[in-house]
Amino acid sequence: HREQLVPSPTQTDAHRTDAVKADAHRTDAVKADAHRTDAVKADAHRTDAVKADAHRTDAVKADAHRTDAVKADAHRTDAVKADAHRTDAVKADAHRTDAVKEDAHRTDAVKADAHRTDAVKADAHRTDAVKADAHRTDAVKADAHRTDAVKADAHRTDAVKADAHRTDAVKADAHRTDAVKADAHRTDAVKADAHRTDAVKADAHRTGAVKADAHRTDAVKADAHRTDAVKADAHRTDAVKADAHRTDAVKADAHRTDAVKADAHRTDAVKADAHRTDAVKADAHRTDAHRTDGVKADAHRTDAVKADAHRTDAVKADAHRTDAVRPTRTGPTLSPRSYNVNKKKKKEGFNSKFPLADICSGPRTDPLLFWLGGGVWNCTKLGGCLFWISSSRRHHRDVGRIELD
Repeated sequence: HREQLVPSPTQTDAHRTDAVKADAHRTDAVKADAHRTDAVKADAHRTDAVKADAHRTDAVKADAHRTDAVKADAHRTDAVKADAHRTDAVKADAHRTDAVKEDAHRTDAVKADAHRTDAVKADAHRTDAVKADAHRTDAVKADAHRTDAVKADAHRTDAVKADAHRTDAVKADAHRTDAVKADAHRTDAVKADAHRTDAVKADAHRTGAVKADAHRTDAVKADAHRTDAVKADAHRTDAVKADAHRTDAVKADAHRTDAVKADAHRTDAVKADAHRTDAVKADAHRTDAHRTDGVKADAHRTDAVKADAHRTDAVKADAHRTDAVRPTRTGPTLSPRSYNVNKKKKKEGFNSKFPLADICSGPRTDPLLFWLGGGVWNCTKLGGCLFWISSSRRHHRDVGRIELD
């Protein structure tokens, strides 16, 4: 609750309680100590030995109180321990001969028997059965000659005797369960059906289309959901895909020769100098008095005028045409019938339809590249555009178009 004891900045010292004033003199160590629990404080006074003892198990502590004798006893075998409990009489007995031991077990009756006559001894070996036999009648004695089979038969019931005439098949049948007996009437088809799994039975109801579908790979199934545009895209080479991300400037740059690229780094002065004849270059060293009127007039021509001098009549005429005069960029949808496809390669052709606006996109003078599948393609005139397609077995097909006046 120290927060409640700290006065606000607006309070004067006169409003501070004794507790607040006393708190101002407490060191950080004292304040930190106020948050320590009794357990933490008590722990600070525990020696290393006490702390180490806290981690000792009961077994370890108990072991510390065992005497050397107890520890030594733990290593004695059961035989040694048992020997320690044998009396002197037992130990002495271990040295007695078998005869002595046997005599020690003879009863007084056995010892008295040693003095009996042979007749008494012979009588002693007669069993109770022999003694009882002396009193048996002739019938009883005759019975003694009956075989075990005859005696056993006398105790057999009619059912047992009837069972003796049953064949093995009948006996085996008696142990067959109702299910086994019912199974004997099942046809081979029914038995075979019993081994069919639920999956197999379910399969019997599947139509040819469903079974055929089961053999379709994930790729084929996924392909069924692909749009024509996606399928057409799958035939585009990496070069064509990469080309789709190229800007118009990059595409235009791909058609520039090394000479043109090198020219792009030439300054206007260098370019202008390239068009100067030797006579003009020589003229540069002549004084103004020796310059011809043509040279003097040329010095006053602007860059635009000089550039215009290299434009052809067709280019100049085009500059005056309005957008309305230029060919339209929209037209009918193109289908495979718009092209003359080689019959042998027709199966490899694409089935997609390409809008004319997609094919004729971009500046009028830029070529267009995209993949067409297979086949030999001829030039086609559609919507004011002349399409030219070149076929190559090693490279992708190039499709270009030229707008017609």
